[in-house]
Amino acid sequence: TMADALPAAGPEDAPALYWTAMGWAGWANLDQNNSEALAALPKAERLMRRVFEIDPGFQFGGPDIFLGVYYSGRPRIAGGISRRERPISRPPCSGTAGAT
Repeated sequence: TMADALPAAGPEDAPALYWTAMGWAGWANLDQNNSEALAALPKAERLMRRVFEIDPGFQFGGPDIFLGVYYSGRPRIAGGISRRERPISRPPCSGTAGAT
């Protein structure tokens, strides 16, 4: 299962995890009336959280941006965060292999 495989994912897996998560999230965004597409969002979140753990600077900080947009766009009751809870400062991400 994905839950079993994700802990073993390393930095070499970041591109595949990142772009799969982006694809699933994009599909959900484009087909918001499709329950299968919406059901892919939690999977996309899990993949992107793993990318954030192994390479937060991938694609110019893409995992951080993805998760920030993902959580801020959700209602609080569905796991989103309010404007007051959002961090306003954070150390900048360092460039990595995904930043080409």
